[in-house]
Amino acid sequence: MVASKAMLAACLTLLVTLPALAVGAAPAWSNGGFEDGPPGAEVPGWTVTPGSKAEVRIDATAPGRQSLALARGAVSQKLGVEGLAGHRAVIGLQVRPEDEAIAELQVVARSKGERVWVRRALLRGSDWSPAGLGVELPEADALELELTVTARGKGGIHVDAVELTDLGRLPPVETAPLSAGAAERIRAFSTLYAQVRWFHPADATLVADWDAIAEQGVAAAEQTEDLDALAQQWQALLAPVAPTVQVWYGEAPAAVAPAGGDRSVAWYHLGSGLSLALTETGRPSDLNSSVYRRFRVDDQGAWWSGVTRTQTLDTLDARAWQGQTLRLEVEAEVEGGLDATVGLRVPGSESGMLSPRMASGTTELLFQVPDRAEEVDVVLHLSGPGALELRRVELGPRLESPVRQLVSFFGLLGLFSLLSGSFAMAGAVYSRRTIGGFVSATIVLTLMAFLAGQDPQLARWLPFPHLQNVDALLQQDPVALAGATEDLGEATSLGHSLLAVVTWILLLFAAAMLKMRRMEVRGGGD
Repeated sequence: MVASKAMLAACLTLLVTLPALAVGAAPAWSNGGFEDGPPGAEVPGWTVTPGSKAEVRIDATAPGRQSLALARGAVSQKLGVEGLAGHRAVIGLQVRPEDEAIAELQVVARSKGERVWVRRALLRGSDWSPAGLGVELPEADALELELTVTARGKGGIHVDAVELTDLGRLPPVETAPLSAGAAERIRAFSTLYAQVRWFHPADATLVADWDAIAEQGVAAAEQTEDLDALAQQWQALLAPVAPTVQVWYGEAPAAVAPAGGDRSVAWYHLGSGLSLALTETGRPSDLNSSVYRRFRVDDQGAWWSGVTRTQTLDTLDARAWQGQTLRLEVEAEVEGGLDATVGLRVPGSESGMLSPRMASGTTELLFQVPDRAEEVDVVLHLSGPGALELRRVELGPRLESPVRQLVSFFGLLGLFSLLSGSFAMAGAVYSRRTIGGFVSATIVLTLMAFLAGQDPQLARWLPFPHLQNVDALLQQDPVALAGATEDLGEATSLGHSLLAVVTWILLLFAAAMLKMRRMEVRGGGD
């Protein structure tokens, strides 16, 4: 499903500030105020996820004497609520995120061990603030709630005063049987709703309140028997979201002709989405298949999931790889003029690396994880018209290979020798002195190195930045690769850099041979 950030947050759950409520007789979370346990100890009554950093701390700013300090990871607790089946409730708490941290709340309802529903919310801020999740508890046996609080991002979070408030029984739902005509009208609206929501290319479809549209459309279908009037209601309902949609009963009206300057927009739907997971075995990890993804493609640009040009595919726990080099390998099919790159970056910092522009086939990327990085984002950047299908993505540590190291060393040495020799040969031929060739070659190479560091646009036409890029790629050195990318102004593929270096070698040899053909070689001395 595609949505804006605001809509996505709304779809996750309803996040409410807790007013003063009359507290009903409800079960209590064990150690919900985190007053049990000495400061610095783990959290009694709560399950701490392996790898998490959680402890009880004395906190003068907290609602109570102590609070939970969650630097990373998650804590969770289960609570039996069978007596509240069929009730509304609010799971309230106080949260204080630090720096750029985000508190993620998740509540899972289970009946006899089987999951009934999941509710989530994301909390930001810089000071203690009361918040909560409003939930409806189903009429079910052995009902149980599991609350999980997760710290995401940089800085950690503080949690206190976790409570469950009973708001009373849910009001009875009044139902009435549908007539055959109403059922058919609702079925027709369901088809219309799905086509507009998932296939109409208008920008407004990405941020529309589709729950409200569904309620109003179904209500109109139930209450309006006149099909002409119903078509007009549905047309008016969808017009702000999809202005080119036509709804009618009977004879079809003339199609809306495109106006001058209109964009040509379409959707590409792919059957499988992708998610990443790091492994600790030293082997690359394959992507796991999940829900589908879709592209909105037009003559002014293409968007992954139709929302933004840069999309985070997944956020990975990178603590096991701090200070190490990761290797990302992507196999993709690229259509049209789409400019697609894949990258790795540390959330909330400037540390990151983008691949060269992807073509159909395999693209590799090296990235050194900073020493203190706890997470790494895998990002996809798209621009221009076209489509992209990710067929395989693998992420793992750089694999050391002695054979690769030898090949890269001697290959680079050969390229450097040929390049330096071609400059010296051309200099000797044009100066008619051997020593002049070495002197002129040294001057030209020094000048080129200086110019390459001044202007990335110029560096792309010079051989040595490309030679450095070849060295970094062959050696799988992310630090050197970052320097070469900065000099060239963009990530450059191995083939592109090899072609640039070989072209310079051939041009210099060709220039020297042409000069030798046109002049009478009389010899020269030093």
